[in-house]
Amino acid sequence: MRTVRTYLGSLGLREAWTLVLTLGFASVGAVGGLVRGLDVHPPTAGFAMFEVGAPAALVGAVLGSLIGTLAVATRNRRHRLEQH
Repeated sequence: MRTVRTYLGSLGLREAWTLVLTLGFASVGAVGGLVRGLDVHPPTAGFAMFEVGAPAALVGAVLGSLIGTLAVATRNRRHRLEQH
């Protein structure tokens, strides 16, 4: 079984950033939704996890894709400059 670092290394730079930020934002959003749901109405706390976690995952995916695209562009530009 491969480790997480090995798996992320096998992905492209853009895909790795997208995956990491999507999972990170989704986790934080789900925990925030759980805490808020337990505070407001405990029987529906599971739904609150989804209500907050899903949009947070979407934001993470968009930010990860943008950051990954910038990282790839920066790496490509640096590589081109080193060749000259």
